[in-house]
Amino acid sequence: MDMRFKDIPVPEELDRVVEENMKKIYAQKKRRRNKRMATGFGTVAAVFIFGIFFIMSNPAVAAKFPVIGHIFEMLQNENDFSGDFSGVSQSLAEQEKVSGGERGEAKQEEQTEEDSAATDSAFSQTANGITVTLSEVYCNEQALYISLEMKTEGTMPLQGKYQQIETVEKYSFNPEKQNSMPIIEGKRLDEHTYVGVLRFDLNEKTTAGLLDEEAAMEKAGEMGLGEGMVYIDADTPMKTVEIPDTFTLQLKIKKIFLEDGRPTANQKGPWKFTLHVTKNTKDTQTIELNDINEQGIGLEKVVKDRFEMTIYDTYEKGNSAADYFPVILDADGGLMSSAYGNVNTVPVQDRDVSRVDIYLVDYIKWMDELGLRGEKWENPDMRTEDGRTLKEVLDEEAAYHKEVKFE
Repeated sequence: MDMRFKDIPVPEELDRVVEENMKKIYAQKKRRRNKRMATGFGTVAAVFIFGIFFIMSNPAVAAKFPVIGHIFEMLQNENDFSGDFSGVSQSLAEQEKVSGGERGEAKQEEQTEEDSAATDSAFSQTANGITVTLSEVYCNEQALYISLEMKTEGTMPLQGKYQQIETVEKYSFNPEKQNSMPIIEGKRLDEHTYVGVLRFDLNEKTTAGLLDEEAAMEKAGEMGLGEGMVYIDADTPMKTVEIPDTFTLQLKIKKIFLEDGRPTANQKGPWKFTLHVTKNTKDTQTIELNDINEQGIGLEKVVKDRFEMTIYDTYEKGNSAADYFPVILDADGGLMSSAYGNVNTVPVQDRDVSRVDIYLVDYIKWMDELGLRGEKWENPDMRTEDGRTLKEVLDEEAAYHKEVKFE
């Protein structure tokens, strides 16, 4: 932090100070009315940027700056799944106002001693000294994003960029409850506050039980897993459900995993919320391929929106998804790495994805040989010792390749 800002007195009414400065700008603008309009806008922009810098440089002022309703805006250029979420997300506070508090109300269940939580509002709950407030929501065909704030009465133990929680989700489109361990990506704002974005991969929420439970039990018996057990792998046929354009999510955050490593430090809730979600489908492009090569390896489709891209691979002739690793190159030949969770999904970020090359590579070969350079491959100028680019290597080594172009 720049120490020059440390001793600046904090105004008691930040809004008043901003208003006074805007009046001064307006007065200056009137006196200089003969100058081009761009000059006035430049002055406003400069003062605004200075104001933001002043706020972020002075914790006492930052504490007064509104957080709820602006978390996407705060994090959208820093998180792995980056982009203008604030321009397309829905404020849950506004959702609550419009619905008169009926939509988004936390489902009230009989509370046991372990299950006690004080409800502050529809989207803010306190349990065991931690207040969790849901801020905004955005949903596309592939994922559901929820921004949130966590506040503690004592010192906030969460400090790193990635945090993990334990959740139980009940989606209106799926009769099966979903038990998850999702990642929150964000940052600590001050001694008591952590803000982040919770991402649920919707591709993982469409499974609604085994298609053939008896066959799965027989397979478990063959493997000596014991009576009543079922065996499930990547090739086990499952019942699936479609995700509608609107749905309801009953979200229960059971536990927040704290960072000091002690099992007893993991903070139990629960924090319960009900959200009514509408998918944004206007930015989604789906390229149906249904392409498979002679070896029985191929792609069903590729789905992209402004924030992420997901490939759907398909296999025949005894091949399995577990045996192949998906590798995606952007239009410049740079490696698009998955962030966390599903390796078939990659963040779009600011990359040129008008054209992408998709490869399916032998898993062992990628992990032990070709992928060793990791993030260095994201630089399209990277070369092997014999002078080849990653694209040239993959063209020779991959079991499957498809070029896909988007509008």
